[in-house]
Amino acid sequence: MHRAMLSVFLLFGMSVAVADYGDGGVFGTWTTDPYGFPAFDYTLDQLAPTSPEYPTVCGGNGKLHWHQLGNDRINALATNDGHIVLFGQDRGPFLANRFDEQGRNFSGGYSFLRENGKTWSTAYRSRPKGATTTRIFGLGYVRSVIEHADLRVSRTTYAPAGDLPALLSEVVLENLGPGERSIEHFEYWDINAHQLRTQWLRSGDLAAWRGDLKRDELNRLFLERVSVDTAKRVLLAEKLVRPGLRIPPRDEPASIDYYPPTQFLAVLEGPLDGASFQQREVFPQGLEEPRLPVTFPLPAPQAVSAYGQPHLFLARSVLSLPPGGRVRLRFAYGYAYRAGELDRVLALGRGAEPFTATLAWWRRSLTTFSAEGEESLSREAMWRSYLLRSAVGYRDYWGVRVVPQGSAYLYLHGADGAPRDQALFTLPLVYADPELARDQLRLLLRLTRGSDGAIPYSFAGHGMHEHATIHRYPSDLDLYLFLAMGEYLGLTGDLAFLDEANAYHPRGAPPPSPELDYSVRSHLVAALRHLRSAVGFGEHGLVKIGDGDWSDAVVFESAVTKANVGIEYGHSVQHGESVPNSQLALYVLPFLAEALGDREPALAEELRETARRLEQPVADQWLETGYFRRAWLRDALNHPVALGEGEPQLEAQVWPLIAGNLPDARREALLATIAQRLDGPSPIGAPLWHGNMVWPAVAHLLTWGYKVAGLEDAAFTHLRETTYATHARLFPRQWAGIWSGPDGVYAPPHPQAGLTWTSPVTPMTDFPVMNANGDAMWLLGLYRACGILPGPRGLTVAPPERPERFELTTPVLGLRKEPRAYAGFLRGSPGARRQLRLRLPQDIQSATLDLDGLSSTVTPDEQGYVVRDVVFEPVTPLHFRLSW
Repeated sequence: MHRAMLSVFLLFGMSVAVADYGDGGVFGTWTTDPYGFPAFDYTLDQLAPTSPEYPTVCGGNGKLHWHQLGNDRINALATNDGHIVLFGQDRGPFLANRFDEQGRNFSGGYSFLRENGKTWSTAYRSRPKGATTTRIFGLGYVRSVIEHADLRVSRTTYAPAGDLPALLSEVVLENLGPGERSIEHFEYWDINAHQLRTQWLRSGDLAAWRGDLKRDELNRLFLERVSVDTAKRVLLAEKLVRPGLRIPPRDEPASIDYYPPTQFLAVLEGPLDGASFQQREVFPQGLEEPRLPVTFPLPAPQAVSAYGQPHLFLARSVLSLPPGGRVRLRFAYGYAYRAGELDRVLALGRGAEPFTATLAWWRRSLTTFSAEGEESLSREAMWRSYLLRSAVGYRDYWGVRVVPQGSAYLYLHGADGAPRDQALFTLPLVYADPELARDQLRLLLRLTRGSDGAIPYSFAGHGMHEHATIHRYPSDLDLYLFLAMGEYLGLTGDLAFLDEANAYHPRGAPPPSPELDYSVRSHLVAALRHLRSAVGFGEHGLVKIGDGDWSDAVVFESAVTKANVGIEYGHSVQHGESVPNSQLALYVLPFLAEALGDREPALAEELRETARRLEQPVADQWLETGYFRRAWLRDALNHPVALGEGEPQLEAQVWPLIAGNLPDARREALLATIAQRLDGPSPIGAPLWHGNMVWPAVAHLLTWGYKVAGLEDAAFTHLRETTYATHARLFPRQWAGIWSGPDGVYAPPHPQAGLTWTSPVTPMTDFPVMNANGDAMWLLGLYRACGILPGPRGLTVAPPERPERFELTTPVLGLRKEPRAYAGFLRGSPGARRQLRLRLPQDIQSATLDLDGLSSTVTPDEQGYVVRDVVFEPVTPLHFRLSW
């Protein structure tokens, strides 16, 4: 789900760099925090009239910026204004405390202080005049520090390690004055559950306003009851379905959640000296003039209508602070679907320091890279691996953790996908978190319809399929499943996964054919049959395009914008053909066949046979101008019309480079075309075509292709061009792309260079960050540039000549390169037999190999590799060192 209706854009003026603001643009600076992690010190006063404002099309706040928090269950948006919004997707995407100024829902995640009748807030937006502030967007946390009236208040909010559905806030108050003080601290978190029921039309003030009202209306289905458990020191808000309302069973697919969770605010450390729930009483005039309660009666036991979300959580703690005194409070804000979840959260107040444990969890989860002079690459490796990993959510219907594509698709439309994105995310995850990679594979399998073996365009709600009206017939999803499966099986050797049962959709549906079962191998058979029969092959022998391939709307857009050459939508959907689909098939089908080994000989042969029939049709798409055409569509008379002959389109150029199956002359001509017409003119990576957008999902396939083609310096150069650091230096006033980003950015010389896109359907400009494509694919590009290459039965390690020294480490593998040696480690499925291929420099004919402590003299094969079969141990990684 990337590019819907990009033919119509709202254009805005481009911000041009006039000074070198460094890697943080005008928004702040990168630093190293006390824990050794990169952190962004956000210093911009976004409330100043001269601060930059990004374009929005839905009437949003163009000065609001936010940082992503998350664990294996929930995510959160920590804003520069100071409020924090909790997001979950267990039974469909929802915001637990959506910010809505008109409704007096101010999200919370900050403190109110009262002393001697005076009240003030720690939120930056409503901070007291003259207060000094610090805001840090950290790896796994957000921290604010404010000093006012001789009081320092530090707040650190984070998602604790693991799968707890809560945010923890640690609040430290320090008396900087000379006298003893009695201070009331109020912890504020709002209750504004906002189910993101799928809405495909979200662009424009009216569409967004109407859409939000419809989502707010869903709260009419429920009653809400608030209470205090004084023994456990927790404030609770339960939602109850209105009596008499007929709702579907809990396990059936549904577009909304009829079984919403209980929300809570728990006091884990410090006193609870009163609780308040009434929103209108606390904010009669809005956020800037709160009226904090002085009495704290127990709430009424009866439930009231949840419409308008009339409640909030306000927990009071009365504190005495001597001169120089310091006290810490700790709170947990979250939701609980299942029995025992709240007790697990409450246990965090009794055990070891959860923040310390969370930092250790992140330290074990990250990719690190170091090389002399590559400070920005080092920072981005850690930061991007954090962003990818902290994007994870949980989907109860599918029973798996999900890495969503995110951004406007999930947080505005309320749907996620396309599943090709989860397949692409699997590629870097194989090298960093194989279990999470396996969950993405399970998701793709469990999304598959039992009726016809098709993978849907997207998913939403609780177990729902979505197709966004014009995306009923995507043509590439089977191929991306094969791509992800091949990479996973190839590295891990986890062939036992082929026996695992995975249901079809909906639950209880039989497999597409009677002879199939629910095993992974049967799913692969069903996917290949779907590719061959339902998607099929066209007049030119290529895989058909359906209503879109990787480019969702290529058919629709072409029919709208290229009507002058007669492209007709209906005929093109039925008979059009995709060059990228066919090129991808030539790479992935033989790869998966080889990865299956001897386990599935019939399926492997069918995969190979399908690839063989595509070889000549793909070769025929080569143009003498030095690149491949993009597609064959159809005109009103159902005659073929070529697409992409007048200029090269990157989608149709990357897979032949990755597959390495081009004749030398064509490969050199193609690389020259890319350099001259795509990558060369753009300082931020190769766009889809000249002056268009850089999409990381395709751009970093080019990074991979450069490596395979032997252009190792070009691979690293392309990696540097696509960093957040490069964006900050070129577009210092465009926040999206400095510490998080969208799925596509305009490249120079486009007048909107540095900005993302919008369309009549999707307002990407309004949620231009938290898209996992940029982080996942950049990490994949890093692994490939460092010489970590996939093999169907193992791993190929081929370090580049430059940098002369570097070190790459993930939880699964490590690689340390020196001038005349390299060493590393590798983990895989215990007992799996894999092939390790280690490349020697071209002029070296003898070397020393140390493999798990055993040393031998080795010589390379004809391709320059030292090849060894290895078996993975259950706990200890395999260690290797090759020197010459």
